[in-house]
Amino acid sequence: MRKPTVLLSALLLVLAVLTVGLAGCNTTTPTTPVTTSTTAAPTAAPTTAAPTTAPTTPSTVPYTERTAVKIATIQGPSGIGMSQLMEKNEKQNTSNQYTFIVEPSAQNVASLVISGEVDIACVPTNTAALLYNKLEGGAKLIALNTLGVLHILENGDQVQSVEDLAGRTLHVSGQGAVPQYAIEYILDAYGLTDSVEVVYYADHDELAALAAAGSVDLCMLPEPKVTATLMANPELRLAVDVTEAWSLAADKNGDEGSVLTMGAVVVRTAFADEHPEAVAAFLAEYETSIGFVKTQVAAGSILVEKHGIMPKAAVAAKAIPNCNLVYIDGEDMQPAISNMLDVLFASNPQSIGGALPDEGFYHIG
Repeated sequence: MRKPTVLLSALLLVLAVLTVGLAGCNTTTPTTPVTTSTTAAPTAAPTTAAPTTAPTTPSTVPYTERTAVKIATIQGPSGIGMSQLMEKNEKQNTSNQYTFIVEPSAQNVASLVISGEVDIACVPTNTAALLYNKLEGGAKLIALNTLGVLHILENGDQVQSVEDLAGRTLHVSGQGAVPQYAIEYILDAYGLTDSVEVVYYADHDELAALAAAGSVDLCMLPEPKVTATLMANPELRLAVDVTEAWSLAADKNGDEGSVLTMGAVVVRTAFADEHPEAVAAFLAEYETSIGFVKTQVAAGSILVEKHGIMPKAAVAAKAIPNCNLVYIDGEDMQPAISNMLDVLFASNPQSIGGALPDEGFYHIG
């Protein structure tokens, strides 16, 4: 197998977090972080999903007097659903006054949460649990935004299901992170642990380049690397949706209802306690934004490129339908991810901060 300045205590905590596997959905090639705020005049933006958390009618309070909320998100699937909200904020058509930071990695976003430089952040699901544990409840889960974004690609047509992986060599990126633990869980459920040779890569880009060049004929990658690789090598095809495979594996293991959930949103507990209305307003606007991107893919993909979440709208347009964007909040969060956290803890306790989070992890509002 192949394997930014704060008080000293906060710095040490950042280092502790960054030494473990911060996994998941930041799957674009790292670029310079993008920070956006706004001074533009108000202009309405279209929405397509009715919010359930709080009204999304922009405040009559002048924009500069609205609650300031700093948000960090990751390039790639975890950030896609934020794009319409970023556009509306640019038009000052939001309930809060948002500043957005778009980072290339989960590690960068986690450090911003730990240092208190942002109030809300989109992170991989396991990183949400890790932050809760490392900050001793100082960050909590407020929403889930992305289910599984993993797919198995094949050059050929022999693999139609997980069972067809028997006797094959499967190349997997995301070593020491959610992708590794997910495929291990699936293979174990199907009794294939000993009959599938898995070659792991830490870097998604490395494996995507090999697949695009035709150097591997069976691999597992996340979106948007999947779409970019398929565009580069038309001999490859989507063979297995790993999100579906996870659900089938969960049924085999008696974990019915378990969902592979790879993207989450956290809030600093102190901010949520001080500004509950601002958090509720954000969630409503965020739900609407996700709904827009899911249903208006062409328009959404343009915003995804504009706001630095993905480099190319053309790739985003093809990737969005495969990114399993969702909006799950409140009491629905715990049943959606508790089994997955169990799996991650069993595979590598440090991937979620060394302990299963208790019920305090879930910010119900």
